[in-house]
Amino acid sequence: MVARDRHFHPLRRCSRVNRQRKSQPALSAHLAQKLGQLVCFIFAATILFACSSDTIPSPKAMPDHNVAGRPNIVLLLFDDAGYSEMSAFGGEIHTPNVERIAREGMTVRRFYTAARCSPTRAGILTGHHPHDVGMADLAGPKFKTEFSAYQGQLPLGIPLVSELLQGAGYKTYLQGKWHLGDIRGSQSEPLTGSAPNFRGFDYFFGIMRGQADPYPNNPWGNPYRRNQETIPLTSGWFSIPGLNQETMQQLEVQFQTEKDAPFFLFIASQSPHYPLAAPEDLIAKYRKVYDQPLENIWNERVAQLRHLGLFPEKAPTKIPNFAGTRAEDIREQSAVRAAMIEATDTEFGKLLRLLEENGQLDNTLIIVASDNGAAAETSQLANAPYRGAKGNLNEGGVLSPLVARWPAGGIAAGKITDEMITYLDLMPTFLSATTVNYPKQWLSGSALQPLQGRNLLPLLRGEKQPPPEYFFWNLYGAFAVLHQGRWKLLGNSAYDENKERNHAPPTTELYDLLSDPAETTNVASKESAMVALLLENYEAWAPQHGAVPHYQILDAYKKNRSAN
Repeated sequence: MVARDRHFHPLRRCSRVNRQRKSQPALSAHLAQKLGQLVCFIFAATILFACSSDTIPSPKAMPDHNVAGRPNIVLLLFDDAGYSEMSAFGGEIHTPNVERIAREGMTVRRFYTAARCSPTRAGILTGHHPHDVGMADLAGPKFKTEFSAYQGQLPLGIPLVSELLQGAGYKTYLQGKWHLGDIRGSQSEPLTGSAPNFRGFDYFFGIMRGQADPYPNNPWGNPYRRNQETIPLTSGWFSIPGLNQETMQQLEVQFQTEKDAPFFLFIASQSPHYPLAAPEDLIAKYRKVYDQPLENIWNERVAQLRHLGLFPEKAPTKIPNFAGTRAEDIREQSAVRAAMIEATDTEFGKLLRLLEENGQLDNTLIIVASDNGAAAETSQLANAPYRGAKGNLNEGGVLSPLVARWPAGGIAAGKITDEMITYLDLMPTFLSATTVNYPKQWLSGSALQPLQGRNLLPLLRGEKQPPPEYFFWNLYGAFAVLHQGRWKLLGNSAYDENKERNHAPPTTELYDLLSDPAETTNVASKESAMVALLLENYEAWAPQHGAVPHYQILDAYKKNRSAN
């Protein structure tokens, strides 16, 4: 662990349903007994703590509520944010509130995602690999196939973290993008049992599908929902502050009526996902920032990453060839992306102030990350110093920094770790922090498989935590295996459908991420034994988790299109 220096900033040239709770399956008698014992323990511990002569009062005007009890959880998940775009992570986009979480908490340099929005969200909410919960690709009717890993929506038979926390007394909120399934014929039809309010969220403010205009004014109608109803929109309504206002109003009601009840808030941001749109004054501000050679911005980001300790000082990099790119398009899209990200950070800051004013902040586990890397249009710049983009299994597609803050839970301020973590680790961490057990059975009584991730609390509290022995990806015909956080095998990174149909052996690349985190040198020819080991493990993993040749999935998608 290293302390984080946050005083060097060479790039800062800019100022910078209420729905009735759905009944949940009853807790078993054994679990109810355990929860009762836990409540008694917490109550006793609270009394002892209050009577201690060494108790130090909170420096804030209001003491933290429920400090000795279960924490609140806030997860802010950006959508397609590049690795080094934000000022918190070496970039020029003004994100003082994300910076605050980094400064007052821990930064994890290597947070691995599933490289696409629906699979990453599925893994976060279920704690299982997306292939094991029918979400190997995106959500929606056209992605439903006969293959178990490709169902286009989450199964009802596997609990979400929202359902478990709701059943344990948490108030639960989802703000933003669902994109995990709701098989309907049209946007106007009633929501089904796979919608957020039926999957453990008391309140839902956002969109069901994968994207929507932040300034909704289109012939397809208003996609923004407050639980089961559409949100009435005023002229000029902008989704980033609009949805946050909905959430904060409901939280204020909770703080007034049930201030001691813990809550779980998942901010599944649309920012900076396409379609790109933001206030014109913010866009104009960033047009000035990007009015320079793209190489300069890329180099300054890498220098800042090294200075902050977020990229190894001596690790090699390879700058993209921006001369052959559509530089003006990249500049304009980067300016709008930056405006969306700054607007999101501003709203996040309002939420932090609300928590602070109500004595809730320090006993809230706050995590900020992105669901994958930036999309291809801006990825060469946005994902610096990594190559690859969203939907691609190079580091630029799968890697995001993550910051976590929870002073009351023992997360120290200003620390950085190089240990790898994954999106499957978040649910076990949330359950551990809230003392909620993962059930052995769910709904029909069928047995559940154990969670596949790890509890990250020891790591976030400064302890060493070994990486997974193997971690696997399978996406659009490509695959990857990461061994002990060091050796990364990439297979079929440039997918060729004809070769796969003809059963050609996979192409392979191997990278030593400890010495070469930006994947500049393929060492497959020098490390043939390691290639063989990782390929053998992937070929054993794939059939066990429903990974099939990608051309079969493409054929199934074609059938769906022809049927519609």
